[in-house]
Amino acid sequence: MKVEHYCIACRNAPNERRLITEFMGSAPSKSGSVTVCVGGDGTLLQAEREKPGKPKLFIRDSRTCQGCAFNCKTFKKPRACIRAWGRKAVYCKGSLAACLAGLKKGFRVHEEKKLEARAGGKRLTALNEVNVHWGNPPQALRFDLEVNGRKIVKEAVGDGVVIATPYGSTGYYRAVTRSRLKKGMGVAFKNTQKKLRPLHLRDNAVIKLTVRRNEAVAWADNNPELLRLREGDSITVRKSKRKARMVVL
Repeated sequence: MKVEHYCIACRNAPNERRLITEFMGSAPSKSGSVTVCVGGDGTLLQAEREKPGKPKLFIRDSRTCQGCAFNCKTFKKPRACIRAWGRKAVYCKGSLAACLAGLKKGFRVHEEKKLEARAGGKRLTALNEVNVHWGNPPQALRFDLEVNGRKIVKEAVGDGVVIATPYGSTGYYRAVTRSRLKKGMGVAFKNTQKKLRPLHLRDNAVIKLTVRRNEAVAWADNNPELLRLREGDSITVRKSKRKARMVVL
């Protein structure tokens, strides 16, 4: 694919923004066909939320790559970020100029699955994860969990769950389980009274969580929009028909 117009997603990175504009030879456009993201996962997730489905060139900022063995040197070719934990199409900031040169020549697209969460007539979409957490701090959340209509967990007591894609399993899911996913989707249980092992599910799994006591809030990625769940309410999470499209050089 070729770049006709482009957008920039950079947080507090004026030097990178200026370099991108100079290298691309034109000013960025809000309607660009490609978004160049320089920063951490939050920058990418916000860009995907604001421009879903448009190809994203993701370049990790050195501030989010502590301990990088490359020490963000300058590379003549696009270099995969070693802090990507196996994810495709995540590039080292040291190869920013090389990535921009490759982008102008043409690129391929790698698709990543997303999740869809529905509750109370509202819908959220996530590239990384859907979180369900207690909504009243003095009390733990009591909940049931079903997978494809079969009750897997009955009246668990804890902080909630995180439901992740393979792409997102390098974040919150990995912090809870000390593992990551290569396929399907995963459910991690957060601080439950009784230890519950994470669930590794297929792509076609339909997950339903029902609040049995207390209140809960649910959100997708770093989206500030919250879904509020009361006692008896349910939230359903499944694979979304939408996909994120990542630039491969």
